[in-house]
Amino acid sequence: MKLKRIKKGTKRNQDKCAASKCTADATIEFGPGEAFDEKYGTISLCDKHAEELEKELDEQEQKAAESDQMAAVLDLTVRDNMAKEADDAEQTLAMLRNLQVTGQVDIDFAKECLDDVMGRLKRFKALRTKATKKTRETLEEIRSWFKKPISFYEQAEQVLKDKIRDGMDSLQAQQTAQIAAASQAHQAGDIQAVQQLVEAATEAEVHQPDNITRTEHYSFQIENPDIVPRELCSPDDKKIRAYLTIHKGAAIGSIPGVTVWRQDIIGNRGVK
Repeated sequence: MKLKRIKKGTKRNQDKCAASKCTADATIEFGPGEAFDEKYGTISLCDKHAEELEKELDEQEQKAAESDQMAAVLDLTVRDNMAKEADDAEQTLAMLRNLQVTGQVDIDFAKECLDDVMGRLKRFKALRTKATKKTRETLEEIRSWFKKPISFYEQAEQVLKDKIRDGMDSLQAQQTAQIAAASQAHQAGDIQAVQQLVEAATEAEVHQPDNITRTEHYSFQIENPDIVPRELCSPDDKKIRAYLTIHKGAAIGSIPGVTVWRQDIIGNRGVK
């Protein structure tokens, strides 16, 4: 989750949600060490982003647990060898950054270096796959133990939340209807009906359970994309890329608002 940027030396507005682009009122505070690194200080979030944060923390905890398990089964010899290879690769990269390619001899030499680098890269990726295969199999087995109960409880959580929301809506609708009926009865002069309807409306009053929060949420469906305002639309990178693939050099300067340039990519089919 991204937080709103604040100017250096200023404090966050704790009355509003600290999540980026969110304008909702804050409902929950998180202190240093609870959810974010201490550099953020105390932050406040709305219900929606607090729930999002909890999911992020659960995912982080799961990844940390997986990392701990992977570390426990790694071959220490492979680890040490890769540390040495990393040093060699770093030195090679530094040398290649300073390589001057200005003539045919330089191009041929760079091609030889490319073959060597791509060969090493391919071998190390194969070694990584071999080293991590057992770990992946172990993690998949462990995940399978938890998959069904977690899935069922996640569904149960959502079912109950939906039922609480629908129940509150139903009770609120009953109370609204009874108040409207009481108003009509009052206009008709039926005092006894007014009293009965007011009592019924009081009994139908919604009492939100402890620790239950309710946040306004709106969904949408695009019915006619052609009339959606421009400020609510974004250029489509995939369509622009497809246009460049078809028109190639002819696309340069042909798309208003888009700068197109040529930058060839070098491949190497000689490495096996």
